[in-house]
Amino acid sequence: MNNVTYVELTHPGQVAVTTAATPVLPANSYRSYALFTNISDTDIWLACDGQDAVVGLAVYLSAYGGSFEMSIGAGNVTNRSISAIHAGVGNKALVPLEGQ
Repeated sequence: MNNVTYVELTHPGQVAVTTAATPVLPANSYRSYALFTNISDTDIWLACDGQDAVVGLAVYLSAYGGSFEMSIGAGNVTNRSISAIHAGVGNKALVPLEGQ
């Protein structure tokens, strides 16, 4: 018999990422899953270590659908705050999804 784990997902809505580090998700000690999808026309970088995001460093999300998934199963989930940044012009849309 397979063990099945259910995760309650929350979708806080689109985050308008700017050219300054933008908070995406607050620290959450119950986080067991997160998915980030870049739905903008500009590359975005995520900082998943509780620090401010920096262009060119950390997790890279390509424009037009680049995504990053973290989970307990993959061993890459963090409970720290997550921020994002881009190097383009204006606000860019990032869609986070979080599970606990």
